[in-house]
Formats: sequence, C-alpha cells, structure tokens
Amino acid sequence: MMNQNNTVEKDKTTDQEIDNQKNLNSDQNINDQNIDENVKDSVKKRIIFYIVSMSIGLLLIYIYGKDTDTCKNQKNIPAALNQDPDLLEEQKVYYEMRDIIVQLETDNTKFLKITLNVKFYDKKAYEKTISILPQVEDVIQSYLRQMQPDGLNSNFSMYKLRGDLLLRMNTLIYPEKIDAIFIKDILIR
Repeated sequence: MMNQNNTVEKDKTTDQEIDNQKNLNSDQNINDQNIDENVKDSVKKRIIFYIVSMSIGLLLIYIYGKDTDTCKNQKNIPAALNQDPDLLEEQKVYYEMRDIIVQLETDNTKFLKITLNVKFYDKKAYEKTISILPQVEDVIQSYLRQMQPDGLNSNFSMYKLRGDLLLRMNTLIYPEKIDAIFIKDILIR
C-alpha cells in the first residue's frame, strides 16, 4: 500500500510539475507574443515616421525649389563663362611684387627674402591690388614673420605658403580675385 501511495504522490507531483511547465510555457508564449507585437508596432512606427519625413522633405523641395532653374536664365551666368578661353587668358594680368625681406621668428637672427609673382583674374583685380599695395605688403610681411625656418624646407610647405598668401590677398581685394601666386625667389639667411 505504501508503494501505491508513493506512486500516487509521485504521479501527483509529476502532474503538478507538468502543469507548472505548461503554465510557464504559456506565460513564455504570451511574453513572446507581446514582444512580437511590440516589435511589429515599432516597425510600423518607423515606417510611418520615414514616410512622413520623406513627404515633408519632398514638399519643402517643391515649395522652395521652384525658381532654382538658373540655366534657362542667361542673366545668372557670369560673362566670363560665355567668353572664349583664349580671350579670358589674355585678360589675366601678371604683376611682380618687389622683394620682401622679413626677420623670421627664431632664437638667432634669420631673414627671409621672397619675390612673388601674382596672377590676377582681370584688370579690375590688378587695379584694386595696386591701389591698396601697402596693405597687401603688410599682410604678407605679418604672415611671413610668424614662419619658422624649419617650416619652409619642403615642397608641401611651399604649396601651403602659396595657398595661405593667396587666401589672405583674396580676402583683402574681395570681391575681385587673384588666380595664383608664384614664388619666383626665396632665400633664408
């Protein structure tokens, strides 16, 4: 009898464990379903967000992009683009600046002597630069005084020097433009 009671109790325990497992599995299935529903809702929200964003973007492009077709309007094309390249090259003016001598920023006394050739975009840029030549020379000298002798020993440093001088000179004569600056001569002593 005792064996039967033990067997019955084991069966009851086993049945309870099976029920508990079923409950756990059903809870897990419910949680999985909730997660799946949350993921689906999240995906739906993202899709709606993207569609609304794209619609607003297209609407803004349509509203503000109406008058951007400037190719049809010849007034907006610069006169220089309508000219022959050979004529345009003839209009460019070259000017050789006088030698500039500055003391470099070092412990011992070192000097830099530089001669520049400037290529102007047109005659107006040349005339404007000549009219403010003392300012141009001052800007160049101020920049060169800050240089270190070690900073002038490579091709890249010469390229950077030309670019920096071009930027400073174009800032001075704006809206006119300088095409290029050529370093004719440079000497460090």
